[in-house]
Amino acid sequence: MTTTRPFALRLFVPSGLPEGMRIVEKTNWSGIGYVIPRSQLKEFTQRPEAGRPGVYVLTGPDPEDGGADLAYIGEADPLGRRLEQHQAKEFWTTAYAFTSKDGYLNKAHAQHLEARLIGLAQAAKRCRLENVVQGHAVNLAEMDRAEAEGRGYESPNGFTVLKGAKGRRDFVASSPDGLMRTREQLIRQGVLAKLDNQVELLQDYEFKSPSQAAGLLLARSANGRLDWKDAAGISLKDHQERAAAAASREAEP
Repeated sequence: MTTTRPFALRLFVPSGLPEGMRIVEKTNWSGIGYVIPRSQLKEFTQRPEAGRPGVYVLTGPDPEDGGADLAYIGEADPLGRRLEQHQAKEFWTTAYAFTSKDGYLNKAHAQHLEARLIGLAQAAKRCRLENVVQGHAVNLAEMDRAEAEGRGYESPNGFTVLKGAKGRRDFVASSPDGLMRTREQLIRQGVLAKLDNQVELLQDYEFKSPSQAAGLLLARSANGRLDWKDAAGISLKDHQERAAAAASREAEP
């Protein structure tokens, strides 16, 4: 049985008009959400949060089925510019945008959230998705999936692996002693648990680096920038280099 906890939502309407843009905050949540009617998009793009990375959902009537909804899910850095570009999409009437209040959300986080939102929308089957690209959550390299399975994303202080990730129980002979000691410590702390022939991560956990995260699951030395790949087989290294190149182009006068 799932344990639920009460929480409070705060709704703010900066224009004072009920049909205008709404800002949504939740207790004990570092994120912030915006409900943006298409006609109020300029109101959002003028806010400082529009210059941050984040995820968004565009919704509106499905032109192929008047009784259904169509949705498009994406990520962007910055959010405001991408939403302005999406004015070329005629179907949407409302945009839902999410970013962080503290500024710690980066593009890798947004890519992970995009993939999670697409997966949830596909499972819910409440609308037709216009998406072709399926997001950029990263998994362990395909050749190692028989031995370990995990999903994760870059986070402010390293690399976060999601709860339920499984890894090899026994280290290879050449594994560094420090890696083995770290795993034993995580087992004592209740972060990892030993199974019959694997270990399992019992909570989302931020490791110091992608390499440490991959190594503890693969039970060997690992280059996390190469071992973590998205569903299309693109490595974390490639994503980082593409993001750096994009940031450099945006910084050019």
